[in-house]
Amino acid sequence: MTRWRVTWTKSAKSYYNRMEKEYQEGFQEAIKELETNPLSVKNVKRLHGQLEGLHRYRVGKFRMIFRVEEEVREIKVLAIASRGDVYK
Repeated sequence: MTRWRVTWTKSAKSYYNRMEKEYQEGFQEAIKELETNPLSVKNVKRLHGQLEGLHRYRVGKFRMIFRVEEEVREIKVLAIASRGDVYK
């Protein structure tokens, strides 16, 4: 199976780099899962409303918002933040 390429926005990567090590490890596992099959992972949900077309991955108290670009097999990580802040 062909792997998906994961890219990050500057703000998402910056937030990730400031996180505690234990949460970074959780996100590393999340990225590994997304690289193989991004839409059939247990913690992935499709978003609705103003965020239509995006997905979220839950890692503990944090959420990663991403876009799946199927034509180029790319996952673009747009934001990482706590549950209360990520959807604002």
